Amino acid sequence: MVAYNPFELAGNGFDLEEAGIDHTAEFDKLVKELKRAYCDAYMTSLNYVVVGDEYVEFPSRPRGSSFEPKTFTRPAEDGEGGGTCTSAQTVGKTSFVATFNDLRSQIDATVSNFRYFATGEEMKQACDHSNLWASSLHPYKQENDSSIPYWLELIGHDLDKGTSLTLDRVAAEMVGRIQPALSYLQDATYALTSLYVTTRHTLLITRSDVRKALSSAISACNSYTNSRGIVPILKISSTILKITGKAQNLMKGDLNTIADSIDRIADWLTVDEDEEWLNFPLIITPTNIIDALKKSLDKINTNLTSAETGIKDGFSEIDKKLSVCNNKGTIRIDKYTGSSDKYSSNIEISWTDLKNTYDHNLPRVAELLREVKNEAHNTRYPSAFSHSSAIGLGTSGAWPKLVNTLNSIQDCIERLAESCEGIAAGLRDYEADTKATETESYENLSKIRRTLDRYITVKPRFS
Repeated sequence: MVAYNPFELAGNGFDLEEAGIDHTAEFDKLVKELKRAYCDAYMTSLNYVVVGDEYVEFPSRPRGSSFEPKTFTRPAEDGEGGGTCTSAQTVGKTSFVATFNDLRSQIDATVSNFRYFATGEEMKQACDHSNLWASSLHPYKQENDSSIPYWLELIGHDLDKGTSLTLDRVAAEMVGRIQPALSYLQDATYALTSLYVTTRHTLLITRSDVRKALSSAISACNSYTNSRGIVPILKISSTILKITGKAQNLMKGDLNTIADSIDRIADWLTVDEDEEWLNFPLIITPTNIIDALKKSLDKINTNLTSAETGIKDGFSEIDKKLSVCNNKGTIRIDKYTGSSDKYSSNIEISWTDLKNTYDHNLPRVAELLREVKNEAHNTRYPSAFSHSSAIGLGTSGAWPKLVNTLNSIQDCIERLAESCEGIAAGLRDYEADTKATETESYENLSKIRRTLDRYITVKPRFS
């Protein structure tokens, strides 16, 4: 599949089908089948044929000569047992039990690292959670009408009532910058979502390829047994996972018009899947089949490692972009970019509305921001995308890098919450300073800004 869209949250046709498969259960079935098939092929290489539940020595003497073939028990359907001599004249003298145990151990050593992957449902829940988290940061009421945007709009309306240059500046230069800041943080969380879904797609492909490799090895063993030696060619498919970095498309919106975040980031990170076949010509011994299987699984692991590395780099890129935005002041409201023109004027203010703004509405926005921030603690990435520690980047994949990015986003959200509390405290002081005289000056705005600064304690640490 080319140009895989990571924002198809439900997944494409392949994802939907693979997610419903119990990989570990199917893996175990295939391994059991492979163990029996491998023992069959091995006995074939020693000039035995499969007859029901036994191996019977193939006659090598001329017809008419006195010859009773040796017979041994075949492993059961689960691949276990077998190797016991059932020929009367050789009972207790010859056994393949230890040999079969060794063959089974070879298979276990080759494939065991690919047995465990998180379930499709676990992966889906993590992707859905990330998407909901991103949606909760949407800065505009038409897309998020019951949360933060509602309260920001209410604050804006209340600050606009009456006549006050100070409150006009607070509305435009402080509260008015919260929505653009949220839009950038929402971009970052949507970018995380794309990486979550890309991780899911990568792991679903990987585990599917593992089972295909096992099936190919089983077929090769059966062909070897049925043809009494030599498999002309063994083909095992392996998907090349190409993580295409398009970080220039990450968080490229401007502060005035916020386009749909998904459209802006959809092509930032894709998985281009080109199926390649590993060809192993002229399989002469059963051991060659297991060697080919090991090489195939090594290739699958290389592809997984490459993909998880690209995803890890994607998490780092989000963090870097956030660092740039932080330095520019686009994801914070405590870096002043407004006018510094001095002024002094009379005011006409509804003190009741102003009190409601600093006592209730701004604290409510801070509370909601912290609720959104805390949702990051519920990310299921380490468990939802887990696999054996021996493959890829380890059991939790790119999680060590993701956790740094999550912390950065949380710190940015907390800084906005602290800023809301600082504005509220500044407005409370502003009321006390100006209520009696009903006049104001630029110094009132400066005091509100200084109060805001005192409330800022969180300084995001970007990687």
